[in-house]
Amino acid sequence: MTKQNKVEFLIVGTQKGGTTALCKYLHEHNDICMATRKEVHFFDTNNYSSSQASYAEYHSYFEPKSENQILGEATPIYMYWYDAPRRIWEYNPNMKLIITLRNPIERAYSHWNMERTRDKEKLSFWEAIQNENHRCKQALPLQHRIYSYTDRGFYSEQLKRIWHFFPKEQTLIIRNEDLKDKPYETLKKVFNFLNVSIPSNIIIKSSNSGRYLSPLSFKEFKYLKNTFSLEIQTLEKMLKWNCSKWLEYPNKQNIHFLHIRKTGGSALKYALKSSLPTDEFNITLHKHPTTLKDIPKNEKIIFYIRNPISRFISGFYSRQRQGKPRYFYPWDNEEKIAFEFFSTPNKLALALSSKNLEEKYKAEKAMKNINHIKSSYWDWFGDEKYFKSRLSDIFFIGSQEKFLQDFELLKKKLNLPNHIQLPTDDINMHKTPHSVDKFLEKEAIDNLKVWYKNEFKFINLCASINR
Repeated sequence: MTKQNKVEFLIVGTQKGGTTALCKYLHEHNDICMATRKEVHFFDTNNYSSSQASYAEYHSYFEPKSENQILGEATPIYMYWYDAPRRIWEYNPNMKLIITLRNPIERAYSHWNMERTRDKEKLSFWEAIQNENHRCKQALPLQHRIYSYTDRGFYSEQLKRIWHFFPKEQTLIIRNEDLKDKPYETLKKVFNFLNVSIPSNIIIKSSNSGRYLSPLSFKEFKYLKNTFSLEIQTLEKMLKWNCSKWLEYPNKQNIHFLHIRKTGGSALKYALKSSLPTDEFNITLHKHPTTLKDIPKNEKIIFYIRNPISRFISGFYSRQRQGKPRYFYPWDNEEKIAFEFFSTPNKLALALSSKNLEEKYKAEKAMKNINHIKSSYWDWFGDEKYFKSRLSDIFFIGSQEKFLQDFELLKKKLNLPNHIQLPTDDINMHKTPHSVDKFLEKEAIDNLKVWYKNEFKFINLCASINR
């Protein structure tokens, strides 16, 4: 033993909070003698008696060398165990206590995953946290060592128990994320707290993180967020920390809305932007130029489609009025010529089969030059082969023809609140005025079916996906 003849510091918690990594760092310090094993479990044994405590047995876990100045060990349950702070105080009232705290939501899931891999937990995480209170009662009057997934995350009461016996100056509380993200700075605090030298070369350790079968679901996160919200607020006041990120869902899915021209995108973006950001998703509302190839693979997409003939009529009148009243995008020279010649979509579509070759040429040129009308679904999705290669990235396909109905379905998929609604005014809906002539003769419709045959192919492909 050292000249003080006692263990002088403990890493007392929290379990799954980075204590293994911290223990490894301290084990390599020449001034420090750590116990021969992590988690000695001396002060949390069920048959512990302070009057009969065998400190000699406890000391047998330490094999100090001549250069060692201080002894310590890491048993992360000490923080959680009701009687441990008193027992530690009875052993050494001058004990220094190091505490690493982790987001209690993440800690609970990591704890469950550890017990699952040890084959001590058969329930799913959701079942385990729903049944925790009942299962933990089996260990009364003690705490449950295995099933206490959420209970261990109520740090404020544990800190109060510790501070009842030890002054705050004898405790050092660090954040798990600081140990991972700022190891040098954090370890300097630890070394200064222990009054040992600061090594010139610190080799960064990896954390003791296990593999997960699946990430924490949003349903589970939301439940735990409600469980710990007040506790985290209390902890922020106690420690003067900002823990707001602890209440952010760590597995947010990136979702991209592709704005295909004349499919209702303006109205949809108007409605969605008021709900952003969401707890569950990172939703990006893109402008027209963004295509599927611009979206990273494995990130999800939302888009709407529309019958190509209905889209043609809407696109025609949108460009005829130069985007007004919501926008103003002046005609280019080719559009100006086209609208001087064709005043309605019916006239333009009929001219595609005109026996007057000059009129037919002007119609074909107009179809290729009027914005919206000339755009193809494939402009956004490449070719059929590429589109099919990204089918797993499709989150939702909506239809302009079922706009209200599909918007409600989308809200459910995104877990958006009921008060999020589509705009009702024509300007924010960016709707074609009711007064315009939308009539198409049969010949005009037939011409458009031929002209837009590849667009109908895309529509049919999307319909097969939605089935």
